[in-house]
Amino acid sequence: LKLKERDLFKVKGNCEEFVFTNQIYDMFRRAFVTDLASYRGKCINATEGGAYIEGTTLMTLREAIDKYCTKPFDTHEIIRKHLNYPKENDIRKEWRNFRQTLIDTRKEVEGVIDYCDKGIALVDAFEKRLEDEGYKEIDDFLARFPDEDLDKIHAEMTRARSSIITFGKYFNLYLMHIVQMIIVKFEMDFNELPTLCQDKKRCKLQAVKLMKRWFPTIGDVCRLSLKLLVDAFDDLDKEFGYLLA
Repeated sequence: LKLKERDLFKVKGNCEEFVFTNQIYDMFRRAFVTDLASYRGKCINATEGGAYIEGTTLMTLREAIDKYCTKPFDTHEIIRKHLNYPKENDIRKEWRNFRQTLIDTRKEVEGVIDYCDKGIALVDAFEKRLEDEGYKEIDDFLARFPDEDLDKIHAEMTRARSSIITFGKYFNLYLMHIVQMIIVKFEMDFNELPTLCQDKKRCKLQAVKLMKRWFPTIGDVCRLSLKLLVDAFDDLDKEFGYLLA
């Protein structure tokens, strides 16, 4: 994920007075704050750096271990008791299947990124039309821009957004676990629009403005997810690739 300085802003830090973040990472931080608001137990933030999450108790990892992890247990014995050591043939079979899943997932993530780029292009084309036709004020847009054209543009962008969320076989198995909080937050904003204004044309314009953020935000997170996926594949292939040689 390439961070641009103009997109960064300050939030309270754990160990520093403040740290820099961007919209995507801060959305995750605020989601944790929301979850913790209804959590009855003690939540320890032992990251020893980064942004402060309201509702957490700051401790170093060593302090947390010394205070709360006081009951000894034999990790290896627990593993030996519950898991049988796999045979090489079993590992080969599992790696072959999982390797193909990783390859297929990678192709789908690349496809989602392409869809996000197409969504960005739709927004860019809309904004270029506004510039070319001299729309500078919202009231001017509401008065002059053809309703049918806005309906078509809004519908096309909405279909593109829907295509991303429902894309392929592995979106819900991989990407959704990463982008879920972002998508839910945006969906809340989209669903709220009709309650904020009864003017349907104005609502659709606001929805387009939201999609101007939606497509690049999802695209950037998917690019980060793709890099993590590629790195994981390379590491696993180095360890188990010999089994398929």
